[in-house]
Amino acid sequence: MGSVTRKELTKNSKISRDTILGIISGILAMIFLALGIVIIKEVLEQSNVFWATYVRVTAGCVSLFVIVLCHPGRRQYFRELKFSRAWIMVLFFRSLARFLPFWRYKHP
Repeated sequence: MGSVTRKELTKNSKISRDTILGIISGILAMIFLALGIVIIKEVLEQSNVFWATYVRVTAGCVSLFVIVLCHPGRRQYFRELKFSRAWIMVLFFRSLARFLPFWRYKHP
């Protein structure tokens, strides 16, 4: 419960509803993450590391895009993502950093 300060845990103060919902959401996210790893473990052992990483990153990007589309403040988020030359460098080095460790990986 690192998201709750000591001050909020005193007898006279109440923890807000949003804080409780955030804690519950975080716990559920970790449970589903662990469950997903257990479910997919057999497939991960038999698949290519590049393919598994690509599917995972793509699924994350698509789901975040859908969440942002449904968010009430989506205009602000999209305004902050103005294209610039820096994006090309960021995307290149992000891709390089993501796949470089697997360059010499040989799947058994």
